Amino acid sequence: MTEATVGQPLNAAQVNQDITSMSLGFRQLCEQAVNLSQEVNGQGNGQAALEEAGYTSAAATQALAAIGYLNSFAGLWFGTGTQPTEFNYQNEMSQYDAGT
Repeated sequence: MTEATVGQPLNAAQVNQDITSMSLGFRQLCEQAVNLSQEVNGQGNGQAALEEAGYTSAAATQALAAIGYLNSFAGLWFGTGTQPTEFNYQNEMSQYDAGT
């Protein structure tokens, strides 16, 4: 995505390119979230799978929550999920963004 120069008129082709780029990026991220959830929870017990992979019980619980949040967002993107209440994904996931 490009940044517009202040004071310059919008360019329809660039806006369309940005929309396409962001749409593809969101879709790819959502596919990754679904794949991670399936990988971790595929055998029905993600907690045990994460502990076997080296997580402590508490860290596995926290990671499962994060995977669940990401998978919920992916469900919204793909039209397979619902979000009946207000939920701030940024707040929930901010612990993973390395302060950016």
